[in-house]
Parts: sequence; C-alpha cells; structure tokens
Amino acid sequence: MVRYKTEADDREQRVLAEISLNTPVNRKKRKSTATVSVILSVIYAAFSAWLFAREVKANGFLLLGFALVFLLIALFSKKFQLFIVLRLMKKRNKALAGKTVEYAIDGDGVEITSSLGTGKNNWSAFNRCGEQDGYIYLVRLNNVVLIDKSRLSPEELKELESLLGNVRK
Repeated sequence: MVRYKTEADDREQRVLAEISLNTPVNRKKRKSTATVSVILSVIYAAFSAWLFAREVKANGFLLLGFALVFLLIALFSKKFQLFIVLRLMKKRNKALAGKTVEYAIDGDGVEITSSLGTGKNNWSAFNRCGEQDGYIYLVRLNNVVLIDKSRLSPEELKELESLLGNVRK
C-alpha cells in the first residue's frame, strides 16, 4: 500500500490544468479554434487590403484590427484556455484550499480522505493515467489524483507503478 498526503498548491493546480488541456477533446477544440481563427484572419486581412486599395481607410483599419485579433487567438489559444481553466479550478477548489488530502493506494484502488469526507475508487473507475511535470496522475471522470513522484521513496514509486497497471488503457 502506498500512502500519500498533499495540500493543493499553485504548482499542483497548474499541473492539473495542463493535464486537463492535454485531453483529446481540448486539443481538438484548440486545433479547430486556431484553424477557424487563421482563416478569418486571412479573410479580414484580404478585405482590409481591398478596402485600402479603394481608399476606404477607416473600414480598412477596422478589418485589419479584426485580422490581428483572430491571429492572436490562433497563436495564444492554449494560454487563453489555461487562464480560464485555472480560474475555474480556483473557484471550485476553495473548499479544499489549505487542507490536507490523503491517498491510500492498494490493489483494490484508491481511497481518498479529505476534510470533505472519505471515498474509495476501485481501479475500474479510472480511465487513464500518466506522468506530467514530475507528477503521476490518475483520471476518473473529471477528477484527478495527483502524486508528486519526488515525495515518494523508491520502493513506494516502484509499488505505485506496478499498481498503475490496473488502470485500463
């Protein structure tokens, strides 16, 4: 059995947000947003050039501004998504701010104990696991168990990695 205690800090919140942004659904949304934004940017820039050629400068600058906005959206869509996710997580996690969460991980699953209560999740409840920025994570629906690898002993890390084989891929 591996026991792990943690308090959610800003670093963990950022890693959780990155894990959320790297899901296939969010990557697909970002890709389609960037594609549409680039297309709109090109269209607005072309119409802007056409208006400048016809010496309608006020509308040309307006469309050029829209082209720039859509180009910025395409370039910084991940940063924008990260900002939104971090804000939502901060609101959602106020109940656990500064409080300790304990995980007990064994052959049956993961038991989670916090100030909100205690629960046991069998391995079949988790749909994926992985590593991100020095953390091991387990995902169940929209909840994530996050474990800092550097805070585990080599024996605990080896045992945890063998237990992660129970998560369906």
